[in-house]
Amino acid sequence: MRNIGRSNYAAKYAPPRVGSVVGRVLRDAGLDDVIRAQRMVTAWRRVVPKHVAEGTRLLRVREGVVHVAVDSSALLFELKSFLCADVLAGLRAADVGYVRDLKFVLDTSEEVDALGAVPRGSRVRSPSGDYNPAH
Repeated sequence: MRNIGRSNYAAKYAPPRVGSVVGRVLRDAGLDDVIRAQRMVTAWRRVVPKHVAEGTRLLRVREGVVHVAVDSSALLFELKSFLCADVLAGLRAADVGYVRDLKFVLDTSEEVDALGAVPRGSRVRSPSGDYNPAH
């Protein structure tokens, strides 16, 4: 009798792995971008000191550049002068996708979230396309 090779048969007719199905469903629903944005916000909170998280919000990620709104000129100076390299290294180590650089802009509007989260309606953009993490 001929050995058909169970491993070939099992590989060909086995059900798909749950992880690949979940990933496809999230992508089709547009939720993978939301998850990526939430990972970036979570990594930002973990990487920066608490006072920085309280005075900043992530605006978007475009072509590997993370754009951050800062609520005071003193904090902006601190980020640009002293913390930029450490924050950049921390985000790269956090495995949140490609991060090439950080760009800080002064924003004294009332929209800066106390937790450093992206508020509703904010646009966040990834290298793979647009996404809006706000509900």
